[in-house]
Amino acid sequence: MSKKVIVWIHGSNGMGKTTQSRMLIRALAGEVEGDLIQGEENGLNYIYTKFGTDVIVIGKMGLNQCTGIDSVFSKLKVDGVTKSIEKALNEKDCPIIVVECVFATMKWYKSWVESGIRKRFKLLVAFLDANLWNNYNRIAQRRAVKQNRKDWWNILLEDTVYKHTGAKNSEIRTIFNKLSGTWKDGEPKLADCLLKIDATIPKDKVHEQITNFIMENI
Repeated sequence: MSKKVIVWIHGSNGMGKTTQSRMLIRALAGEVEGDLIQGEENGLNYIYTKFGTDVIVIGKMGLNQCTGIDSVFSKLKVDGVTKSIEKALNEKDCPIIVVECVFATMKWYKSWVESGIRKRFKLLVAFLDANLWNNYNRIAQRRAVKQNRKDWWNILLEDTVYKHTGAKNSEIRTIFNKLSGTWKDGEPKLADCLLKIDATIPKDKVHEQITNFIMENI
């Protein structure tokens, strides 16, 4: 492997991005506890979690606590995510770096290019896809689990959930199309390898597709 690999697990709210990150950690590093590494450099915060010599997850991540970048994004912001990736790339080991966050935008990619780190890694994008109706259903199902209920179809979602999830579902498709070079004619493909996965299938099947995708492209 000449370059380190970034696996960007991409998707809307409730698509299982962090669950897949945790499953990937276990597949690559086993049950090892992660070492949280954080600090500040040139006015930018960085946070990542290192699991042995096998994998790094940007943000905070525990085997029994899923947080990823989401819980620390207000501290990192876009440039802090870039700084975190830069620091992770500087690690001598850990060839695979996992990135996932519901707040991801194309500004992330632009920041990687402007900072000069984009040329240092191979970018694999695994897109957890679901139409808007299934997206709402997934959120209701997650709430039902937290409330120990089986009748997820009776879970009422707030108007703000419909509004924000609708916007996010559209945005993540735009990001994926831009990364794949299908947004507009003539625009280049930005990611090295891409995979679209049906997020409504069982999580073990999603995990299998992601791990196969990685093994085929590292």
